[in-house]
Amino acid sequence: MATQIKTPSKVVLLTAPKLASWLDISRRKVATMQSAGLLPKEVRMGRSVRWRVEDIEKWIAMGCPSREQFEAAKGAA
Repeated sequence: MATQIKTPSKVVLLTAPKLASWLDISRRKVATMQSAGLLPKEVRMGRSVRWRVEDIEKWIAMGCPSREQFEAAKGAA
């Protein structure tokens, strides 16, 4: 009997192009914000970089604070 793997119905990780589209900004702006510490901490898988949808949604709800402020608030919750 073959085991079926269930995939999540909701995308849980965003690529830089998808994040840019979601935020309605350019991919270049995503890179600039990432290097300046203005986005939530990314998830790295080898050379691939992704962002958790959950983190981006919380970050937006908090008013888009810096990574440092966001991570501090997230850790306190």
